[in-house]
Amino acid sequence: MTGTSVREQLNAAFDLEGATMPDSVKEKVLARAAKREPFWNREIAIPVPVVAAAAAILIAAPIWGWTMLRNPLLLSGKVSGSAPHRQANAVMSQNDTLVALAGGTYYQSDLTEGWDNHR
Repeated sequence: MTGTSVREQLNAAFDLEGATMPDSVKEKVLARAAKREPFWNREIAIPVPVVAAAAAILIAAPIWGWTMLRNPLLLSGKVSGSAPHRQANAVMSQNDTLVALAGGTYYQSDLTEGWDNHR
């Protein structure tokens, strides 16, 4: 079998010599294959609610982010969740700023606490 083609091997293995397709089936298959467009040329229908939801998210996300950045309470650090948590008895000064270090974000007064005597 080394000199035979793949078609001959299949015909010998499955006895496909007598298998034929009627002409009407051949025409249907060829017509369907001819009118098929490539995948990138096909039209798709996106439902209107999906488009509206995506547009609303794309518009609302930057607006929400901008309002959160411009919120004076967040800038002052007086809103919980916007800054690191402190103990309940800690006092926050008016000009307390956040300091970002490699290990995290800290209040400046927490970092300088106890160092006032050594300056």
